[in-house]
Amino acid sequence: MTGFLAELGKKLAERWLELLVLPGALWVAATVAGGYLGHAHAVDVPLLRARLDQQAAQSRSAATLLLLVVAFLLVSAAAGLLASALGGLVERAHALVGHYGAPRQLRDVRIGLWRRADRCYRRALAAAARATSPRVRRAANRRVFRALARRQHLGDAMPTRPTWVADRFAAADSHLDTKYGVTPTVVWPRLWTLLPDALRADLGTARDAYSAGCRLIGWGVLYLLLGCAWWPALAVGAVAVVTGSVRSRSAARTLAELTVTAVDLHLADLAEHLGLSTIRPPDRAVGEWIMNALR
Repeated sequence: MTGFLAELGKKLAERWLELLVLPGALWVAATVAGGYLGHAHAVDVPLLRARLDQQAAQSRSAATLLLLVVAFLLVSAAAGLLASALGGLVERAHALVGHYGAPRQLRDVRIGLWRRADRCYRRALAAAARATSPRVRRAANRRVFRALARRQHLGDAMPTRPTWVADRFAAADSHLDTKYGVTPTVVWPRLWTLLPDALRADLGTARDAYSAGCRLIGWGVLYLLLGCAWWPALAVGAVAVVTGSVRSRSAARTLAELTVTAVDLHLADLAEHLGLSTIRPPDRAVGEWIMNALR
């Protein structure tokens, strides 16, 4: 038990260092650089070196240096916690339904953009159908593929939620409800205990990747705020937000697909453990029986 606890503590320390302290140290270093240089001398490296040397000369005592190191680590960890909290807010924003207020307006904007992209796709499809010569048909087909890619970038179907991620999760829930009549939030805690280790690991990896993408967006927000005092941070923040958005979308798609896969493959196992003996593949009748058994 002592060895297990020591190994667990070691892994937690490594994860704390990787997720919070190291990214936080970069942000704190950027904050220090921005505080010394400002907008006017944003990329003046010799000036930064000179001011750091001057600050080091004023802090010669070992106690002062130790306090500075401790303060640096504490602020780095605090920045990491703040970025994680912002990532959590991004995850909550992704889950918004959009029945009222600003989320509803955002949903309506996405619907308008999707409908416009859908009209462009249908016009391109009609133009390709009217093409006569092979050269004109190839050019028309390329326009069809581009129009379809633009529409799919906004969503596989007309949006029903304020964000693409919320749409993807809602589509998975709708698929399971239509096919099996089950509510994932009710079935999933029981189903999780029956999943094989490999599928659990894949789901955990996808979930961690999704959280990491949202957390990267949180770091991007912090760098964008720092950009108010030091303009290079604006570029870093913009790249972080875009990269985090792409990664979180990709991970959300994988997570939704794995969730549907887990239900498809193991819903019959759950029915059997609940007492329903059947050799047929799970269907809506089986799903409704499971829901009644769990209520």
